[in-house]
Amino acid sequence: MKIRTHLVMLVSAVLLPVLIFAAVLTGLFWLQQRANFDQRYLERVRAVSLALDTEIEASIRVLDALEFTSGIDSPELSQFAGKARRVLHGRQMKLVAFTGYGQEEDLQRARLAGFDACLVKPLEPAALERILAAV
Repeated sequence: MKIRTHLVMLVSAVLLPVLIFAAVLTGLFWLQQRANFDQRYLERVRAVSLALDTEIEASIRVLDALEFTSGIDSPELSQFAGKARRVLHGRQMKLVAFTGYGQEEDLQRARLAGFDACLVKPLEPAALERILAAV
């Protein structure tokens, strides 16, 4: 064998384990980075979930408090609308009256009482979707 062949074999014998070692380390590094990414993603999802749960629980408490106000059973909707606006001060909200009275004067009275919209029974899904889209 010539010396050149021996040198090529020697260089190959030295480089092959280094390349294998580099490939293994690259694979392990990628797996570790993926695990770290998944962990950070889960932490963010948990934080957002906790924030949403807190917001929903606060909204439920406010609605529970509004349920027991004296104005909700009153024929005067303005009392309830005023209390609701005071309780929900600073929050983005729309007050929507849901009534069985569909005459124009009834709808106007609900708007004058402080409600942003009025839905008439039976509920039309398209009307509810329009109101929800406006929020």
